[in-house]
Amino acid sequence: VWAASYDHEADNPVIAGEEEIIWELLGEDRNIHVLDVGCGTGRHALRLAAEGARVVGVEPTREMLSLARQKAREQGISLDLREGEIASLEPSLGEFDLVLCCLVLSHIDDLGGAISRLAGHIKPGGRLIVSDFHPFQILIGWRTSFDAGEKKYVVPNHLHLPSEYFNAMTQAGLSVTHFFEPGRFERFPGLPITLVMEAQKPAS
Repeated sequence: VWAASYDHEADNPVIAGEEEIIWELLGEDRNIHVLDVGCGTGRHALRLAAEGARVVGVEPTREMLSLARQKAREQGISLDLREGEIASLEPSLGEFDLVLCCLVLSHIDDLGGAISRLAGHIKPGGRLIVSDFHPFQILIGWRTSFDAGEKKYVVPNHLHLPSEYFNAMTQAGLSVTHFFEPGRFERFPGLPITLVMEAQKPAS
């Protein structure tokens, strides 16, 4: 149901807060192999593929995956889109220069297990970039929600503190290289909306 409205949330402060930083972290190199886990309707995957990266997108929601495939066809973009989720990632998927996981992990209870699985698909010297809802927003009662006609749906969120992200990445053998807390709501000017983290796997 969410898929129908997801691409029309251009003024979503969560997306606005993380997108600029993610693309700064991505840099200019597109001669890379990318795994986008929880790719949704292809927000990042399609742009990366259009700019020359080899992209595999994994998404559990069939409706969002269908929209991503439709947009890829319409735009003439070649990429590999698969149905699945973090828990179903297989070793045969291989290793990537970059693993991207945006606005996903707060919907998963087992943060450590999820990050460990993601880390397993990073090449030596490769990177993990994660964005998520800032736990401060969850603590003050903010919820992921969307409207579908006359109905309003709420998506469950799990509280993961910044230290838990940091520790999970460290325990997965990664070194955290960047940590950002972008965005502010006018109602809560001192609280960030999102967090964005980059971590790297040792080259050897």
